[in-house]
Amino acid sequence: MRYLRVYVSGPPDIETTEADQRLRAAGYAPYIASYRPGMETTRLAFLAVCDAVVLLPGYPSEGDQELGIAGTQGIRAYAGVDEVLESQREYL
Repeated sequence: MRYLRVYVSGPPDIETTEADQRLRAAGYAPYIASYRPGMETTRLAFLAVCDAVVLLPGYPSEGDQELGIAGTQGIRAYAGVDEVLESQREYL
């Protein structure tokens, strides 16, 4: 069984940590984007192999770029973890 890979774009706060925990508990493999200097290549490499993108409230401006890239690659985008979990039945 392959876990669905979810790219999570959000601020470095408790909500992002909770998103990670909720997605793991539901059987997803989340990647929490790092916005430290020098991490853009790594972030975009992970984005390219993800099945979905989740934008959390307060996501950084780089999230707009990532959302655009996801759209051109046919990667589904969600506005929060709840949307991902609600769509789970149709997506799986």
